[in-house]
Amino acid sequence: MPSSTTNPAGASWNAASPPPFENGRQFRADADVAELDDKGRPGLAWAVTTTHLGRANLSISSRRLVYEGRVLVLAVHLLDATPTLLCGRVKSCTYAGESSHLIVMDLLPTPADETITRWLMGRVPQRRPA
Repeated sequence: MPSSTTNPAGASWNAASPPPFENGRQFRADADVAELDDKGRPGLAWAVTTTHLGRANLSISSRRLVYEGRVLVLAVHLLDATPTLLCGRVKSCTYAGESSHLIVMDLLPTPADETITRWLMGRVPQRRPA
């Protein structure tokens, strides 16, 4: 039976629970996230884990709360050397227990901006010579 976590306030989140949006599939990956300011520049990045992915939505597990309507950019770390850039508008952010928030986003076209490209390239893991 899948494990779930419950906090004293009664909030629970099951890792194998149904997706928080329609037609979502489980998708686990590490990612760096930054909130865009009013001028479209990324702020400080923090680490998250993606939980579900759909055609137009993505959900992440974050220790940080993000308000609805904010735009986030994500550098998703897959097996490639270069992270994959995603962008989304926060649809909901709910407390999931154990200092974690479940953030659901509507995916947006990625902005073609030089500052975001530099931000993404700053997320590329540095390889050390062998």
